[in-house]
Amino acid sequence: MRAHRRLTHGSWWALTMAAFGLVLVAGCTGAESGPATASSPATTAPPPTTPGRVASRDEPRPQLGRPASPTQTRVRRVWGRWPGAEARRTEVLGDQAGQAVTTWMQRAYVRLDYPSAGEEVPAAFGTFTHGAADRAKRHAGLLTNLRAGRRLVDVVPTRRLVQLVAFAPRGEAVGATATVTLVLLGIRVDGERVEIAVTGDLYLTREREHRWRVFGYDLRRSRGSPGSYARAHRLGGAGKPDGAGKPGGAGKPGGAGHADGAGGSR
Repeated sequence: MRAHRRLTHGSWWALTMAAFGLVLVAGCTGAESGPATASSPATTAPPPTTPGRVASRDEPRPQLGRPASPTQTRVRRVWGRWPGAEARRTEVLGDQAGQAVTTWMQRAYVRLDYPSAGEEVPAAFGTFTHGAADRAKRHAGLLTNLRAGRRLVDVVPTRRLVQLVAFAPRGEAVGATATVTLVLLGIRVDGERVEIAVTGDLYLTREREHRWRVFGYDLRRSRGSPGSYARAHRLGGAGKPDGAGKPGGAGKPGGAGHADGAGGSR
């Protein structure tokens, strides 16, 4: 079941985003799900539903033996006063705003030194505003690889795509929506392989010194066999760019959403 509520902002920043038709809807459903697993509330933090065990430090660990896919960051559009001929400015915008997203991806999903269940994962949300980070920690089972990661001995990203739509009402980009697609291939100590897909939107605001932070999110996560995401979306190789909000992988995706008020910093 998914509960929805409309999020409003009490500042000029919210009016700017609303003028371009951006409506932030936050769903509060979702544990990670497999092909026949229904969504459950994110706050319940159920144990993993797939078999697997945590590897000891001394036993041999299988490896995937394949390179990680590069991250593709694209600025799809800039609303406002943004000359299309200024390619360099657009490139810098993509680098700066994209860094907040790619840093979260790396810390939350790709690294393998996960804390024990119930511990905080503050490093994963270092590019989030204070308010968004506090709420994201409650959804750590979805916004990080915390649950599955402790049973994986190797993880390789097979698809990393960040597509940005930015807002520049006065000629300077002040906010953006990042549509993300992250597909991971993991292997357990027993050699079983699993695919995890995370898709959805992150909402970004620019702070001082051109530093970007995530102040909201609307994400979905699913788990399946290797190749599930490509089969579900009929992708071959790199495939076509994903559209916003497509669920990733097989089965019913779990999701979590939240956005802070103006700027998100609390």
